[in-house]
Formats: sequence, structure tokens, C-alpha cells
Amino acid sequence: MTLISSILGEYSYHFVILVCQIPFLLFCMLLYARNLEKKDHYPIRLTLFLMVNIVIFFLLAVLRTHYETLSTRLFSYVFLYLIMLVMLFFCYRDSKINILLTWCAATATEDLASRLFTFLVAAVGHVHYETISLFSDFNEARDWGLFIGFRITFCLLFFLLFRKPKCLEADRESIRRITGLSVFLAVWLIFFQGFSREFMRESDALYYILNGCGMTMSMAVLTFRSGVLSQNEYRREIAMMDKLLKEEQKQYDSIRENMEIVNMRCHDLKHQLEDLSYKLTKEEVAQLQDAIRIYDNSIKTGNEVLDVVIYEKQLIFEKEGIRFTCLADGSLLNFMKTPHVYSLFNNALGNALEAVRKLPDPEKKIIDLRLAKAGSFAEITVTNYFDGTLPEGSATTKSDKVHHGLGMKSMIYTAGLYGGTLETQADGEVFELICRIPLQNA
Repeated sequence: MTLISSILGEYSYHFVILVCQIPFLLFCMLLYARNLEKKDHYPIRLTLFLMVNIVIFFLLAVLRTHYETLSTRLFSYVFLYLIMLVMLFFCYRDSKINILLTWCAATATEDLASRLFTFLVAAVGHVHYETISLFSDFNEARDWGLFIGFRITFCLLFFLLFRKPKCLEADRESIRRITGLSVFLAVWLIFFQGFSREFMRESDALYYILNGCGMTMSMAVLTFRSGVLSQNEYRREIAMMDKLLKEEQKQYDSIRENMEIVNMRCHDLKHQLEDLSYKLTKEEVAQLQDAIRIYDNSIKTGNEVLDVVIYEKQLIFEKEGIRFTCLADGSLLNFMKTPHVYSLFNNALGNALEAVRKLPDPEKKIIDLRLAKAGSFAEITVTNYFDGTLPEGSATTKSDKVHHGLGMKSMIYTAGLYGGTLETQADGEVFELICRIPLQNA
């Protein structure tokens, strides 16, 4: 401080007030911008930005020294925050939406940390706008160290609480909300920040009211931002599930058409085999009958869609030496739409198939499917052996829910459309998937 005063003279007071906010704002910006795509020569760009800002803030300090009015104070506050938005666009080439989200979160986080520290100063009985010390005496090294340490700690805590691991691929609704959030934040910074810091000196009661309002608004910005991100992610998953269901509908139609053709061919072959059996040996007849049986031995459950899924999987099971047992009353699910039934069972049996494929012991290559009425629910159970290694995020106990993999998410989504639930249980080497769907008019 002494060195700065000797160099800048009468301008040092306002210069220090302005410049002291840059490191904390910049720290928050860099935290939230960690996943943004940097532009070429990023370190040079950031350094150049900081050097230009030092010069600009000196000019602002000169302005505020000679013209210390509400207008100049408001202008300096607005400039301080908006220049950080310019910095993000100058140093990062990411989308405008991601940059705006970063700016909103970093600005609200810095403001919240700043207000919390002044609250601590006031709470120990000091005048918050006259000192940064939490003690009765002022020690420059100690108090500046605590000031910096507390502010950075608060910033880190709120960052960890409200961070998002990935950048946003925003839909139209999210773009509208983020734009609104940015405008709100800019207006708030212009008016509330400047005016509140001006009138907080009037009385302690007014200080606590205004500071509390400021912290509430900063928390609201961070919470709203998290809500926008979560809702956007949810809408993207729904769109992905709908697209997957449409693709599976096409797959089902193709398989059913092929199934009808194969059944017709098998029917014709059986008659032809009867006519030609006297020309063949018993072994040749048996081989041909086995080949026909593979395609003709379809399980009838009372639900055409489920029959198609089982027919398709049976061919794979037969080829890979996997034993498949099934006891299913498919009529229980006749109220469900075709793509939903196909998606649910195609994914359930597909996951079980992937699990047993990894097993070296052929005796454990078994998949069991059960579909029965359980009270007012249709209960679907798929049981299979597995190697004991579950996908990340999967359940490891009998009561845990699962939320892993696109196939599992698709099943959870499909069951949820009918008010159903999906869970898994792992017991030793046995893995079990259980889906319960409420029966209509049960």
C-alpha cells in the first residue's frame, strides 16, 4: 500500500479499491471457464487483457478522485463487471451461451463472497466500509492475508456447490432463459450493486437488509443457472429417448417383417421335407429338422411385440450356446405402445446377453425371463449370471436404483411413461433386473 501511495499519490485510494476486485473476479471467471475452449495464444491474450485493465482502472481512479459522484461510482461498477465479459469473449472461442453462463456464475459467486466477508467484518463490530480487519488492531500482512484467504475460500465453496462438469449445448428454451438471466444480472449490477453499496453506510439496519438482499439475489442467480442447466440436460435426454424409440420402432417393423417371411419359408420347408424325406438319410432329415426348428420354435406370450423380441434374441442365444428360459404372460402389457414394449424388453435382454457373453463357464450362460401379475403391477424380471463387475453407477445392493448406460436410461424412461419403476439387485454372481408397471384398471 505504501509503495502504491508513493507512486500514485492521491489516486491510490480509488485505484486500490477498483483493482482489488479484479483478482477475485478473474479467479471466479477462470474457475467457471475451465471447460471453455481457449483461443490461440491464450496466455498472451490474458496477460494483455490484464495490462490494459490496469491502465483503464488508473484512469477510472483519476475520474473518481476528481468527480466522486454516484454516477461515476455506478459507471466504475458497471465497467468492472462488463469488462470481464469482454475478457471471456477475447480469450475463449466457445459458444455465446456458455460464455454468458460462465460470466453470470462467476459474477454472482464473487459478489456473494464479497458480501459474506463484509458481513463477517460487521459481525465482529467493525465498520465494514472502513476496514477489512477482523481484529481490534490493523496488521497489514495478517489482515490482507485473511481478506484474500476468506474471499478465495468462499469463491471455491460456491464454485464446488454450483459447478457443472460439462459445457452446455443449449436448446432454444435454454437460450431464452440464459439471455434473460444475463440481462437481469447486468441490470442488477448497474442499479442494485451501485445503489446498495452507496446507502449501506446510512445505518447498520439498512446495511444488513441491503447486504442480505444482495446475497439472496446472487444465490438466486446461481440457483437459476443450475436449474437451466438441469432442465436443458433433462430435455436433451428426453429428446434422445424419443429418437431412440423411433429407431427401435423401425427395427421392430423390420424384424417382424423378416420373422413373417422366415415363418412362411419354414412352413414350406416342412412340407417339402416330408415329400423328400424318403430320398434322405435319417441323419440328414434330423439335421434339416433341427435347422427348421431353430427358426420355427418361437415362444408365444400373448403379446405380439414381446414375441418378436424373444424370437430375435432366441436366434442369438441359440448361436452362442446360451440357455434361455421364459415364463411370460405378455397379455398383461397389451395396453403399452408397440415401441415401448419393444424397447423395454430389447434392452433388458440385450443387457443380459452382454453380461453372459463375458462368462467363460458355459454352465452359467443362462438367461431367465419372467413376466407375471404382482398385485396391481405387471412385474418383469430378467435374471442372469454375470462376472461380478457392474457398470459405473450400477446398483450393488438389492435396494439400489440404477442410472447407467443409454439402454438402462431408456428402460427407466419407458417404465416412467406408465408410472413404473426399474431397479436391479446383485447377489453374488446373479444379477437381476426388476421392472414394475402399474396395470391399467387394476
